[in-house]
Amino acid sequence: MFSYGSGCCSEFYSGTVTKKSREILRSMNIDQRLEDRYELSMAEYDGILDLNLGWLFGIRDKKVDNTPYQHIYDRVIKGRGAADICRRRELRTEI
Repeated sequence: MFSYGSGCCSEFYSGTVTKKSREILRSMNIDQRLEDRYELSMAEYDGILDLNLGWLFGIRDKKVDNTPYQHIYDRVIKGRGAADICRRRELRTEI
């Protein structure tokens, strides 16, 4: 499997499909996750990029006004803690 980055890098991956793969993929609920995506407008995308300019060099404890994007957070991120993210990573490595 080959993954191409944003023009800066690319990576090769390899893996083994096991008997559990179908079960693991089904538990990841990929179809629903794709359906639940949020499509950013160009204005939202540009605004988020502009926010990133404020901490390109690892500023500690930066306060960010995310109220313009609260609706995105509430729909896409809220309630999905680090444990959920870690669990998805574990599942990906088992496939």
